[in-house]
Amino acid sequence: PEDVALKLAKSPHARACYLRQWFRFANGRKEDAPDDCTLQRLQEAMEKGGDAITTFARSYFTSRNFLYRQ
Repeated sequence: PEDVALKLAKSPHARACYLRQWFRFANGRKEDAPDDCTLQRLQEAMEKGGDAITTFARSYFTSRNFLYRQ
């Protein structure tokens, strides 16, 4: 199990999935094409600030996608 966890932690696909699932949870819906820019910015923020949920929260809750959602 440790080996699998380490491989997942290093996998860009697993990190992108992690981010997408948190995005869906925060929005209460699946992402749409207009959300791609927000997801890209969140991905960049998490790469710079670490993959912690606090990095996601800080980046997402200050994003235009969240602040101006309908």
